[in-house]
Amino acid sequence: MDSSATISPAWPAVSILVLNWNGRDFLSRYLPPLTQLDYPGPYEIVLVDNGSTDDSIAFTQANFPDVRLIANGENLGFSRGINRGMQPATSDVIVWLNTDVEVRPDWLMELVRPLVTDKTIGITGAKLHFGDGRTLQHAGAMLEYPLAIGRHRFYKQPDSGQADELCDVVYVTGAALAVRREVLDAIGLLDEAFSPFYYEEVDFCRRAVQAGFRVVYVPTAVAIHHESLSIGSMSEQQYYDLNRNRLYYVLKHYTPAQFLHDFLPAEQINLESLSHMPQIKLMRRIYQDMALLLPAFELSEQERQAYLSGLLALATAAGEHLGRPPKKEKSRMMDQKLLSEKAVVQERPFTSTTPLIGSLLAWFRARWNNVSTTWYVRPLLQQQNEFNQLLLRHLQTFSQEMQTTITQLDERLVAQDHDLVANTRQMAELTMQIKQMNARLAALEEVIGKR
Repeated sequence: MDSSATISPAWPAVSILVLNWNGRDFLSRYLPPLTQLDYPGPYEIVLVDNGSTDDSIAFTQANFPDVRLIANGENLGFSRGINRGMQPATSDVIVWLNTDVEVRPDWLMELVRPLVTDKTIGITGAKLHFGDGRTLQHAGAMLEYPLAIGRHRFYKQPDSGQADELCDVVYVTGAALAVRREVLDAIGLLDEAFSPFYYEEVDFCRRAVQAGFRVVYVPTAVAIHHESLSIGSMSEQQYYDLNRNRLYYVLKHYTPAQFLHDFLPAEQINLESLSHMPQIKLMRRIYQDMALLLPAFELSEQERQAYLSGLLALATAAGEHLGRPPKKEKSRMMDQKLLSEKAVVQERPFTSTTPLIGSLLAWFRARWNNVSTTWYVRPLLQQQNEFNQLLLRHLQTFSQEMQTTITQLDERLVAQDHDLVANTRQMAELTMQIKQMNARLAALEEVIGKR
């Protein structure tokens, strides 16, 4: 694994950080290829374990004694976990790698090569296939403006050469990424506010570009990311984390004009398109949480008030959306009309397709049916219609009462939501005042200390 005795000085030392959480099965399959890479320089493998409860650590220690271990003791998420691995690393290049990524022998050499040949490149990302080895999962990524929604290029397309060109991209996935030491020196580590995961690499790549480095997708650095092609729907926690970090990214990087004039109207439309009530509730919570987080950003008081008003307006809109479930008044009225019509049982004229011989028999049967209807059927019809009308009135009364109750509940929910938004504003204002008081206290302590 360490070929330092025969290396060329052009190839930098590399630390491969494998972030693991209960990935014992993945380690047994995908650690061996990492120990046999065709890399012409020195490299080390570092297992950063995020508090695994399986035997990941014992297995690695017993079977891969050359793999350096960093045991966090708890699940720190992606950004905090990777940072714990990068802090002590002294290599010229740091690689982030998910446990479930299977690499080719030349993967590392190809991933690092652009960093060797072009000093303007600070970050490189690999081509990733799904488990079938043919379908593209990642070939660099873009960010849709103004909602800041990430999209992988050629996602889920069969790999037919459309992603075979090395190119600059907005960001590359943190599942298989290499970063030059100079980038870390310039911009620091991952922002741990992107927790537990999502958007940390988006933010990291943007900061690298702002510092003058290029972010490049490398098509010859090929690996397989064993993530299912048919990923199910997100859990509520994943949905919250994804959109919370998306909003945090927007607040961190958008100018006030971009946030107010571009993002807010687009986010309003995006919110109105949601029909799943749990998602709407989560979005309302996210807007409120971001409002409370505003004091963490360097904003003028005017900007902060504008941001706060915008976020609380979104929270209010989400609350009103919850109080306005799709109404089907026309359909309901048609159902009531049809029910009223069906509630009346009507007498039908007697008909028969059975042939009779002679007009006397036909006359007799018609008269007998009239007598039986008069004596027996008509009283039953009247009794049934009376029951149906009574039942219909009860149903209509119950429907009206239910509608009134629903309306009252909706009004209460809207009122509670307005109170919650008002409380969020007050909490945000109080948080800002506490921050200002702490700053004044620190300045005062500094003055006293100088005396």
